[in-house]
Amino acid sequence: LIPSDSGRKYFMFTPSGGFNNQRICLEYALRIGKILNRAVIAPMAGKHLNFWYRYFNQTYDTLVPMDTLLDFEYLQSYGTDLIPLNITLK
Repeated sequence: LIPSDSGRKYFMFTPSGGFNNQRICLEYALRIGKILNRAVIAPMAGKHLNFWYRYFNQTYDTLVPMDTLLDFEYLQSYGTDLIPLNITLK
């Protein structure tokens, strides 16, 4: 779950496209998070998705936590905190 720091602000996005496009969305989110001085919440990655509709209709067996696929320690070198969203959807 997301830490509940009263003064901390977060930025979250919805991934779209295949995995490479979802990775690019994450990189853009990291840049935006740095500009806005917010921690980025990385949603789970899925098979080829489009915005909103197909992503939110996925089941737990079609989504994978991004921190299991990408090196989050390296990605934090963008200069913002990166928080993986690891949940089970049903």
